Amino acid sequence: MRALKAILTAAGELKRKFNLKEDILAIIALMDVNLPKFTLNDIPLFKSITSDLFPGIVMPEREYANILEAINSTCSENNWIPQPEFVNKCIQLYDTIMVRHGLMMVGDAMSAKSTIVECLRSAMCKLDGQADFIKVQVNKLNPKSILSHQLYGLFDNDSK
Repeated sequence: MRALKAILTAAGELKRKFNLKEDILAIIALMDVNLPKFTLNDIPLFKSITSDLFPGIVMPEREYANILEAINSTCSENNWIPQPEFVNKCIQLYDTIMVRHGLMMVGDAMSAKSTIVECLRSAMCKLDGQADFIKVQVNKLNPKSILSHQLYGLFDNDSK
């Protein structure tokens, strides 16, 4: 149900921002919420499924000019090479943050997870006051440092 709620939330945000047909809003929301979670092997399969569900729908290009410029500027300042895959992951993280209130990044060691988070944080801080951007604070938490119920919460009828 959380995944469905995230898709509906994303579609609602898109509807408020853009005057697009509902089928286009739905496919954009599906892509924004789900693509960042998939592996490289799963993405073509997902795109094939969505093209079957929405035949003939062409995805409009999204406008990321401000954030892309800020990401490239951040990369330049930190002597990072803005490879297309890196920039794409920054944009996917941005899209995910816009529809979820918390997230976990997982992946292999040395796969640039922390660098992507820092790059996006810095880029969003640079855009403070423009459009929907505000300064960003990142709080990192080692899940091994606290108990499971402290991290995820518990139901009222559960005991510690």
